[in-house]
Amino acid sequence: MNAVADLEVVLDVRRWPDRPQTPADFEDLWAGIEAALFGCDLADRPVYSLQGPQGELHVRLARVRPGSSSVLTVESRVQIVSVLEAPTALTDSCADCARQGIERYGPFQCAQCRSADPARRLCDNHAEVLDGALLAHCAEHRPACVECGSPGHFRCAGDRCATKQAHCSRHRVVHPNDPDLSYCPTCYAEEYPTCEQSRCRSIGSVRCEASDQQMRPCGIRICPEHAGRWQVFGGESMGLGLCARHKQGLGQLRPEEVLRQIIVGTSLRAGRPGAEPLPSLRGFAFSLRKLNHYQAAGDYAWILATAQSVGGQAGSGSQQGRKLQTLVNERLKGTGRLRRTSWSEELAKIKHGNRAGGEGDQLVVRLRELVAQRIRPDGEGLAAQLRLADYVPSRKRNDQMQPALLFVHVEEPYRARFRQHQRYFADQLSDTEPNGLRVRIEGDQPAGRR
Repeated sequence: MNAVADLEVVLDVRRWPDRPQTPADFEDLWAGIEAALFGCDLADRPVYSLQGPQGELHVRLARVRPGSSSVLTVESRVQIVSVLEAPTALTDSCADCARQGIERYGPFQCAQCRSADPARRLCDNHAEVLDGALLAHCAEHRPACVECGSPGHFRCAGDRCATKQAHCSRHRVVHPNDPDLSYCPTCYAEEYPTCEQSRCRSIGSVRCEASDQQMRPCGIRICPEHAGRWQVFGGESMGLGLCARHKQGLGQLRPEEVLRQIIVGTSLRAGRPGAEPLPSLRGFAFSLRKLNHYQAAGDYAWILATAQSVGGQAGSGSQQGRKLQTLVNERLKGTGRLRRTSWSEELAKIKHGNRAGGEGDQLVVRLRELVAQRIRPDGEGLAAQLRLADYVPSRKRNDQMQPALLFVHVEEPYRARFRQHQRYFADQLSDTEPNGLRVRIEGDQPAGRR
C-alpha cells in the first residue's frame, strides 16, 4: 500500500473475526486478498465481497486518483482510507478535557505521544489533524511547515513528499480539478508542469518518449494541444509523445534509429494499462515509409534483423533493458498478453506474397498489361520498368476489412502519367480482391494508413 495511491478503498471487516489492529496488520490482510481482485473494475460494483475460511470481507472503492484506472492491476498503488468495524463501547476519555473537568470521548491518539503515553486520548476539539492524512497530533506535536517553520495545515500529496511532509497554507497549491488534494510548490511543479511551449499555461500531461542511446526518455512535458504524436501503432492508437525538438528531428533519423526509437518507446510504456505491443513488421515498414526510407521499408528481413539487434543490445543489466528484451522476444515467438502473430511467421507470409509468381507479382503482371494498353504514347516503356515494391493483403481494422495495397516502383519520368490513371488501374485489378485494392507508387506521400 502507498500513501499516494491510484485507488483508495474502504475495507469492511465487521464479519472478519481476526480484526486487524495495526497498519502492518492491514498491509498483511490486503496482501492476502488483492490477487483475488486483479483485473476487476472496482468502479463497476458498489461492493466486492470475498469469502474466506475465517469469514467474510467486503471491499468498496472510495476514490480513483485523476488520470488513473479503476481496474486493479499488479501495478496499481492502493491505499486503505477507511475501515468499517463492529461497534465497540466508547470508554476512552479525552485527557485534555479531563484536566478541565469535562468528560468527553477521545477517539484520537497523538502519533508521537502514542508510544510514550498510550493512555492519552484526544477528542476532536483537541486533536490536530492536517488536511491530506488521517494522522492526529496533540497541540505540542503539531507538525510545522518544512518550508518556513509556521504551523502546518496540510500534508503534501505529491510523490516526493508522499503525505509525510507538512506545509502551511502559504505554501499550498490545490489540484486544478480536485480541491481535496493539495501540494507543495515543488511537488506540484513535478506532477503538473506547464507545457514546454512559451506562453502556454496548460498542464504538460504528455511526456516526450524519444530516448537517448542509454534508453533514457527525453521527458519534456507538453500539453495535449502542443504535443506531437508519432503514430507508430496505427491511427486508432495513442502514438508516442514527442516534444517540438524531437518531432522536428524525425526526418533526420536513420532507418535503424527509427526502429530503435519505436522499440524503446514501446518498452517504456510496458506494464501500463492499455500499453501497445511492439508493432508488426508491416507496422515498422509504414513508419519507415512515412519518413521516406522506402528501400528499408521494403526489406522486411532487414527490419526483423534490426529489431532483434535492438533487443540484443539492450542488455539485461537494468530493469528497462530486461523489459525491452522481453517485449522483443514475445514478438519473435508470438507470445505475450495479446498473442500477436510472431515476426518470423509474418516474414514468411510477406515473402510468400511478394515472391515470383505470388499474389503481388501476379498483380504487377496484369498491371503492366493495363499500362501498355491505357497510356499513350510509350505505355510499353512505362510497363517494362514497373517493379513490385510490396504487396499488403487485405486486413481487418476496427472490425472492418481494409483494401489490399500494391506498392510499385515507377521511375520518375513516368510518375505523373501513371498517377493520372492510378484509380483506373486499381479498379481494373480489384476483381481478384474481394475487399478492393489500392495501387500506390513507392515513394509517394501519403503512403496510406496500415
